[in-house]
Amino acid sequence: MFRVVVFVLLALLPVGAQAHECPPLGWDVFLDPGPQDYDVVEHVALPEGRRMIGVTFGPMAGAFAKLHLFLQLDGHCIAKALSAGQYSATKDLGNELFHIDLYEPGRHATLGFVEQAPSYETLRAQALEIFQ
Repeated sequence: MFRVVVFVLLALLPVGAQAHECPPLGWDVFLDPGPQDYDVVEHVALPEGRRMIGVTFGPMAGAFAKLHLFLQLDGHCIAKALSAGQYSATKDLGNELFHIDLYEPGRHATLGFVEQAPSYETLRAQALEIFQ
């Protein structure tokens, strides 16, 4: 289990809820902060009792470095994640592009590549559109 999930579960689970009740997202290696520090920036209420958590990361580091991550929670389970960052494999090919990726149980979609780091606000707007 990666650190973001551990933080989310510790901070948000109702008393008595257990992590094993959630279906596995299956993308831990891509969402794990690795060597990066992170800060939970906000919690946003969504329709139907869902929530969104916005996370920002420290300096880019690691194989799957991230700038920003947004998690959609259904109850206490992570249902979707949207991230912006850079993969070391892409950088090794000479590309300094940033990935915008959507993760759902059993599904990954790269929504695009951008040359400049997307702002928190830009990715937040995209996450809200997707998570609504």
